[in-house]
Amino acid sequence: MKTVVCGIGNSMKGDDGIGPAVIEKLKKENLNPEDVMLIDCGTAPENFLGRITWFDPARVIIVDAVDMGREPGTVETINTGSIIGDRVSTHNLPLSMFVSYLKDMFRNSLDIVFIGAQPNQTGFGLSMSEKGRLAVDEIKGRLMGML
Repeated sequence: MKTVVCGIGNSMKGDDGIGPAVIEKLKKENLNPEDVMLIDCGTAPENFLGRITWFDPARVIIVDAVDMGREPGTVETINTGSIIGDRVSTHNLPLSMFVSYLKDMFRNSLDIVFIGAQPNQTGFGLSMSEKGRLAVDEIKGRLMGML
């Protein structure tokens, strides 16, 4: 199944860089580039919509640090239907708009998976916490089973 993995976040803000860190770890694996596209989206996933559309995947997996009100380092698969509204985030546009655009472009035939990790610290200039690093490893393991 052709899959795009989008790592979203700011690597200069501690655990907010969980998404990009997962992409960096996956790049070290021997994944077939005809089947898997890895994108470090930074804080602007909307800038990569053209590349995603061109690749024509059957599935897009979004990885991001998200405040779920859980214990730091908790990793969960989140229903994309719950990513609604225009609430403020660390990203240029709300993720709801990114997901909505993908659904529209692929006429709802696209499987969209959102994997969130509860951050521990997201201050500018902070390094990733130990719980954040453990979440990166957990997510990478989950994704290797899916790719």
